[in-house]
Amino acid sequence: MSTITLEEQKIPDLDNKPPSFKHYKYPIPNHPQVQKPYVCCLSVGARGSGKSYSIVKAISNAEKWGYSDGETGEPVPIRTILFSPTVDANPIFTTLKSLDDDDIHNDFTHTELEAVIEDIKQHNEETRKYRDYLQAYMKFKKASMKDLDKLEPEELVLLFEQDFRPPREYSPMPKYKTYPVNKIILDDCLGGDAFNGKKKNFLVKTLLNSRHLRCEFYIAAQSLKSVRKEVRINCGLLILFKFASKKVIFDDIYEIISNVLTEEEFDALYTYATSDDHSALVIDTTQSKETGLFKKNLDVILRLKKGGEVGNEGEESEDEKK
Repeated sequence: MSTITLEEQKIPDLDNKPPSFKHYKYPIPNHPQVQKPYVCCLSVGARGSGKSYSIVKAISNAEKWGYSDGETGEPVPIRTILFSPTVDANPIFTTLKSLDDDDIHNDFTHTELEAVIEDIKQHNEETRKYRDYLQAYMKFKKASMKDLDKLEPEELVLLFEQDFRPPREYSPMPKYKTYPVNKIILDDCLGGDAFNGKKKNFLVKTLLNSRHLRCEFYIAAQSLKSVRKEVRINCGLLILFKFASKKVIFDDIYEIISNVLTEEEFDALYTYATSDDHSALVIDTTQSKETGLFKKNLDVILRLKKGGEVGNEGEESEDEKK
């Protein structure tokens, strides 16, 4: 077989450096293993496998540890919204502290989802105006009289609208002074028109743009095939329970992590993680293989040992025990 030799020639006056720009700083989880905003979650398993519990556990972990604002360090509120036709028979969702009664919907329709998204947008806009005023007021307080002309016209408008009142007297005070992390749960909602074949499906469009709305979706499904592929591959947190046939898991999920695992290694991980009742393989794509890309449930990191054997964090091998 002949060897192919390549030659490089640097192009003068051009480089491959990325342009500099101001990154938006997302909320930061106060625990490194709580999923990062705004990552959508798909929990898949047969009825009774533990799908709803896994979603509640993921959100309750976030409630327990909380988030900090990426710029100010302030605590970030969580708002959970539930769509579930079986909520009365599945009271586990009521354990979520961030779920208010007004945010529980007993059925899913695109009209109801549109109303929820409009409400989120309205709260985001109210928060934005308050934070813009807060920034303008702090700038005004630091400026001397001769420096007032350095305030932007928009900042002066905000200050005059509020009569230069301190932020604690801002009116009307928004419900959220810091942008919340909105968590939308879809439980037992895929039997209707949630993921119908319409090209402009509102749920699909919203889920794919959820980061811009500061929200994330948690979807419970009995079958991967019931969730459209563009949705599946855009979920950064996958919770996979045991199925009689692994084919659907390999056909739809393996390609997501094929750059870090062979099929044989993925098979070993999935088999190990789902070997106990109600246990699942969790794939958190915001983590690396070292920090927790693969887990058994949400509390045990899995790593492949030499030879393809699976071990959990803290577990000693037989050689290490000797």
